[in-house]
Amino acid sequence: AKLAFRKTVRYYQEKKPLATLNTYYVAQAQFMLGEISFIRFANIQLTPPLRENLNHKSEVLKEVLKEFAEAAKFRVAEWTTGSSYKIGQTFEELANAIITSPLPDNMTDDEMVEYELQLKNIARDLQKKAMEAYQANVKQAEKNQIRNIWVSLSKSHLSMLSSLLNTDKKQN
Repeated sequence: AKLAFRKTVRYYQEKKPLATLNTYYVAQAQFMLGEISFIRFANIQLTPPLRENLNHKSEVLKEVLKEFAEAAKFRVAEWTTGSSYKIGQTFEELANAIITSPLPDNMTDDEMVEYELQLKNIARDLQKKAMEAYQANVKQAEKNQIRNIWVSLSKSHLSMLSSLLNTDKKQN
């Protein structure tokens, strides 16, 4: 599938003025490349060796963000809003992976508390990036009067993250 999607996008890019392909389907193919990368990304577990797996997940993160950004460039409403939502979801996935990663052995209680605090801070920053992606998606969609599942999901995740981050602020 990945090869077919790449071939579709490459054909369109090379033959653009002559292309008989509808931009909608090319944008969809590019979006699907992002989805394939996202699945790879989500399947990378942050288990020991943590640094090695985190570096690998970070590399695939760049690929995911690039694939979805490319899909958005086609300016097809469904795939632009979908890509913006998936970018937010990617940051959320990384935040969740960091929060749920196993804690290292042989740490003192004080070190463990500090380590968990650092993980929470990193996750909070990633959740804020997710919120920014969702906010931008909703704002652009409202400006262009676009209503679809991706915009609805963005609103839903934006609301959930907003509540979560506000709860964290009150606890700290």
